[in-house]
Amino acid sequence: MGITVQAVAGKSSLINKTAMVMKKLGTKPAVLAVDPTSHVTGGAILGDRVRMSESTDSGTYIRSIASRGATGAVSRSLRNSIRVLEYAGFNPIIIESVGAGQTEVEISNIADITVVVVNPNTGDSIKKITAGLTDIGDIYLVNKSDLAGTNQLFDAVRDFIGDSVRRPVILKTSVKKNSGITVFAKTLKDMMESKKQFKEVK
Repeated sequence: MGITVQAVAGKSSLINKTAMVMKKLGTKPAVLAVDPTSHVTGGAILGDRVRMSESTDSGTYIRSIASRGATGAVSRSLRNSIRVLEYAGFNPIIIESVGAGQTEVEISNIADITVVVVNPNTGDSIKKITAGLTDIGDIYLVNKSDLAGTNQLFDAVRDFIGDSVRRPVILKTSVKKNSGITVFAKTLKDMMESKKQFKEVK
């Protein structure tokens, strides 16, 4: 599963809470956080991982990977890391990208499920959600739904993207109010099981 954003939308805190709920639902989540590269050491800056300490303490495996200038908001070593975690029995493997822009949609070619996160606090609107992001999402989350402007953004996403051929799921979440997280996690689990059954039939 890949999670990407149009701007700083609180995805790290969201992943932290979602991973904890996924564990309660009987899954074994792992997180690969693709972080910006330090210009000094060449390593991952680890900013996102710091905000996931709660799920780490509960047993979720989290690994930061430096993007090292890779295109698509992901890391060149990502696919190999996923294979190792799959072999170790982790599922879902949540991939957190650095961020997303019009050409940074490579994550959708790697992940079975792509989640696009937006929020009203950053001025996100349909005009600012680039064409690339409207084409890749299986789930669209309006995060930080406790903020003003949430309903307008949700309605806009639903009207503009919800009726597309892909028929993505559109949800609201708020880490601050702890709302919508369980619904999101259950939706992910159902979607995972559906895709697994589809692969088995093929």
